[in-house]
Amino acid sequence: AFHRMVKSGVVKPSMLMEHWRMCRACIQPVNAVFYNGMLTVADEVETRRVNDLKQWGLFKRPDRPTMWIDVKGKESHPTGVHEKSTKNDKEADVCAWLAKWILGKAAGELQQEDVVVIASYSAQVERITAVLKELGLTKIEVGTTEKWQGGEKKIVIVSTTRTKYGMRGEFIADPGKICVGNSRCTHAQFVVGHKEVMRTVSPQWDNIITEIDKQEGQLVEEVPGVPETAQAPLPLGGNRITTLMTVNDRVGLGPLVKWRKVMLKGYKRLTEQTLLKEGDQQQTLKSFEELVKEVKKETERSTHDENVDVKSMQQEGE
Repeated sequence: AFHRMVKSGVVKPSMLMEHWRMCRACIQPVNAVFYNGMLTVADEVETRRVNDLKQWGLFKRPDRPTMWIDVKGKESHPTGVHEKSTKNDKEADVCAWLAKWILGKAAGELQQEDVVVIASYSAQVERITAVLKELGLTKIEVGTTEKWQGGEKKIVIVSTTRTKYGMRGEFIADPGKICVGNSRCTHAQFVVGHKEVMRTVSPQWDNIITEIDKQEGQLVEEVPGVPETAQAPLPLGGNRITTLMTVNDRVGLGPLVKWRKVMLKGYKRLTEQTLLKEGDQQQTLKSFEELVKEVKKETERSTHDENVDVKSMQQEGE
């Protein structure tokens, strides 16, 4: 009705230029894509948000609390009441473990009630809720974009869910839903999804991703089970080990040809032994340390290949 009144000239719309919910980094993607950069964040809001984020200790730069977490999962359709909906098990796991890490890192400062996970599909909402329950996080709210229109939480995790190309015209490409889903946080936002696919969904999603990446948000540490939280991705035959390590900082390897197999073997072991099944962060970190020892041993045995070009390894894996 409002749109009809505006179109007919009965009501003249005006835009509220000063924004009082989100910090500047979090509102920037939506501001750039939907508001032509016209929104401004009140200085007192920005100061309060950044001070809170400093206290929580989640981000290397508290003034850059937004990230796209690239998860190349696989969408599927469940059986039962949501059989026509879509879910993504891998994204659900990442969302749940990220939420657990956030609450653990900011222990005492953030509560489960301060976090929400938003997904566009009812089946994904159901799946994320189930995984959170397995982790004992039953007070974290999970809901659809429609449910959260007008709502807000300190920490927002968005699951885009979809992984198939050719989704232009589907409701996930609706500009209104994109705007709502990416503007619900007060302090920090994480978008979990298949970046390459989501860029093809609509110009708005493509630009949102670009703007999030510009913020260069980084957590203070690598989070087991959560891709893209390491400082430097490692290319291995087209694969990227980003979940548990940065090679330069933790291992100190040069050319990686001789260690490709042992690295991939170790990574496969760790991803199969997920924290959601083990329920114990220390166990997985212990496994990671064992992997590092394997790599270092292989390094010592393979020093005569120090001058091999890494590109040959990448070609070998393609």
